[in-house]
Amino acid sequence: MGPANDRERELQQKRDTERARRERLRRQEAARDKNRERVKAWAAANPDKVKARREAWKAKNADRQREHARNYYHRHLDERRAAARAQNAKRREDPEVRETEREYRASRRDVLNEQQNARRSEPEARERHNQEQNIRRKVDRRLHKLGLPPRPKHRWTIDERLEMEREQAAAAKRRWTKSDVAKLQEEAAAIRGEAYWASPDRFQVKLEARIQADLDRPKRLAAAVDALLDGREGSRLREEVRMDSIARQLRGADPYPDPSLEARRRAAELIIERAQQVQAPEAVEPPDERGLRIA
Repeated sequence: MGPANDRERELQQKRDTERARRERLRRQEAARDKNRERVKAWAAANPDKVKARREAWKAKNADRQREHARNYYHRHLDERRAAARAQNAKRREDPEVRETEREYRASRRDVLNEQQNARRSEPEARERHNQEQNIRRKVDRRLHKLGLPPRPKHRWTIDERLEMEREQAAAAKRRWTKSDVAKLQEEAAAIRGEAYWASPDRFQVKLEARIQADLDRPKRLAAAVDALLDGREGSRLREEVRMDSIARQLRGADPYPDPSLEARRRAAELIIERAQQVQAPEAVEPPDERGLRIA
């Protein structure tokens, strides 16, 4: 007998043992199934005896019965709550129920108004209510400026909150790829950009720049008129004013009282017209290094 034969005999013994174990488990499972069927048949044929045995066991094992009932209650608590929420949601969608609730609210409108006025009659409660309303309006305006969806007008239901929690848990366990991270960074940059253009600081800077531009406008316009009158166009405008003044005299009208002032007026109109023609349409303007409008 060599080592190879010993090894083969050992493997065969293991195979036989495993085969016998599986056969024993199969016979035990068949016996259990047969016993279950026998018990079910006996219980169906003897319901009074089954009830008496159950009552006797409960009387003898009251503590274990309460423990079983308590465990069953907590084990199926989430299922019962979900079923109750589904039933309530279905009931709220019933047209008859909604009509009944509407009629009830309409019949108690005066009572509800009195209760609301009583709550808001206290200065502290009124101030707290106003603060809450101001915060809600501020959030709504902020979302509108950023182009984000509006805040939901209804309360989140328990099912919606649970769904959000499940989504958050799944997102926390998710393996983020490089493309996902890049996309999120791009979205975050876009949101920061929108927030910058709609931020109070940005609005303050733009308002101050516009006020300063309006204050400097007469001075810049006067400088532009002087520069235009010093060139060829200035000579042409002064000549046009002189010829128009002669034409007015020939028609029997009074000449221009101050030809130089008329020339400046025409030069200003010409400059404003050219500025309006080359002005770009109103759009999002790129900021310079100081965050101001490029002049």
